Amino acid sequence: MSNNIICLDLYSWNVNGLRDRLKSTKVRQQMFRESGLYLLQETHELNKRHIEAFNKAVPTCYYKQGAPQTSGVLTSIPQRDPNLTHFPSSINFNDGNNRLLFTKIQWFNLSLLLINIYAPADSNSARAIFFNELREKFSSETLPIILVGDFNCCLSHLDRTRNENTPSQTEDVSSLQQLIDSLDLIDCWRDQHPTDTQYTFGRTLNNKISRLDRFYISSSLLHLVKPNSCQIIPNPHSDHNIVKMTLLAPNGESRNKTYWKFNNRLLDSVNYRQSHEAEIDRILNSKPDDDAFDEAHFIWYEKFKYLTRSLAMNSAIGRAHNIRRQMSIVQNENY
Repeated sequence: MSNNIICLDLYSWNVNGLRDRLKSTKVRQQMFRESGLYLLQETHELNKRHIEAFNKAVPTCYYKQGAPQTSGVLTSIPQRDPNLTHFPSSINFNDGNNRLLFTKIQWFNLSLLLINIYAPADSNSARAIFFNELREKFSSETLPIILVGDFNCCLSHLDRTRNENTPSQTEDVSSLQQLIDSLDLIDCWRDQHPTDTQYTFGRTLNNKISRLDRFYISSSLLHLVKPNSCQIIPNPHSDHNIVKMTLLAPNGESRNKTYWKFNNRLLDSVNYRQSHEAEIDRILNSKPDDDAFDEAHFIWYEKFKYLTRSLAMNSAIGRAHNIRRQMSIVQNENY
């Protein structure tokens, strides 16, 4: 497969709380180091300082507050992909404990619905109700779906080690299976690893390890999942491992002349910095002030990208013209 094919990396991670300053810093460093679309679960209750830190590190975050010791979800959209647009979904779903977050994205010509979940951990019956409500809500959804997060139960004996006292078909497992069948979803990690035993959650105290964290995708998206891209990545900052999936660009889109990157050498030019400082300050000062990232912030960011690109391209064109003019003068002098 050509290295020029554009890909989108998606990461799911139950971080088991972000209130600790050191852990919050480590999570942001991971998100910056391995750029992609991050879906975090069990973020717990975030105060203003936490939210400001995340907004500074990853400017486009959608989140729902959890309680001090449970729940909470956060979806972070990468800024480096000019072909990816996104906005909060208008879907009205009140789960009561902020365990769900919906985001609509468009990547090239592909529109889809991201559902970031943290399923209840307290009882089988609570999870069964949760999954049944999801099925009723989205049974008529027309957009392809990526359902991702911590499901707090397993569908296969391959996904857990301590199963001697676990009924083969509890009510939550039945409800989750019905949800998956109703929405025509596929466990993409299991699709690429049909007989493997690898886990995302573990507690050494009782030797209980399970693959609780998963990506379920609409079957219509399966051909876009990059071969061998579904991975479980160990990390020391939570009791859950990271799960990764990579989508290939639809229609085999590749990086070509339309893929623009900022020329960092322009920043060495005093003329460039001075001539455009006022214009950049003007749009920076027009940024919406409220903390919630909504469509107004998305529009502002798109305008900022457009201005930055226009200024850089015009400066580069002007600089190239000057170089060619000087070369022409030198050539004429030689004659």
